[in-house]
Amino acid sequence: MVLSAACFAGMSLLVKGLDGRVPVFVLAFFRSVLAIPLLTAELRRSDTPITSPSWPTLAMRGTWGVLAMLCYFRAIETIPLADAVMLNYASPAFAAFFAIVLLGERPTARVVVALGLAVIAVAALAGPTFSGAALETTIAAGAGVFSGAAYATVKHLTATDPPLRIVWWFNTVASLAMLPLAIAAWTVPSARDGLLLVGIALFGTAGQLLMTAGFRQGPISRSAIPTVLVLAFSTLGAWVLWGEVPSPWSWAGIAASVAAVALIAGETRTIGPARP
Repeated sequence: MVLSAACFAGMSLLVKGLDGRVPVFVLAFFRSVLAIPLLTAELRRSDTPITSPSWPTLAMRGTWGVLAMLCYFRAIETIPLADAVMLNYASPAFAAFFAIVLLGERPTARVVVALGLAVIAVAALAGPTFSGAALETTIAAGAGVFSGAAYATVKHLTATDPPLRIVWWFNTVASLAMLPLAIAAWTVPSARDGLLLVGIALFGTAGQLLMTAGFRQGPISRSAIPTVLVLAFSTLGAWVLWGEVPSPWSWAGIAASVAAVALIAGETRTIGPARP
């Protein structure tokens, strides 16, 4: 899961490298559609069928992911960026809630403390003000809620479907959903930005595959916690690449995120059954 967070952080740094030159819906479309040929080729190479009896759940996972993206993009446009980031990366807490209610997981005390540290880490790194309008803030919270629902759905799917198929379905559903929005905002990327988009798709797909494989190894309430490292890695990467020196609050957030992950390291107890 740490490697997954590193991949997602790399994707975030490449998105920052675009510096807004590619509209967000065009970016989201390319992020998904460029991954499909690679995933399809790997599915064929491994003789893994794309179709599955659990296709409704696979489509549902894609739907949750698309709704999370739309809420996050809306939040970026309407409320302070720090608030949007905070609500989006609160997804481990929402994932734990869905895992308890829907999957029957019972988190240990160590996992509960680690979740608390993860939320503190995100708050320290993002520095939210919650000064946006109530309706827009509620929509922004949907990014974390839908991401949490997607994580819980992925956990359920790992009992019947391989990571390649799960990720293929997500990218396909996301591409179809984002296509009309991308057409409405269409611009032709430059050659340099095209290379960045390819890198974004590669990092994002690798992160998804690693994350999905990680979710197979244990309860979602524990497995989702390392996603908080995405913010920590992104903050450190921005410092190295662009000289954006982390604030004292950012350092505190990085320390809290590392502490959260360290707390669950070696936690191998299977907390509960993964039932629909």
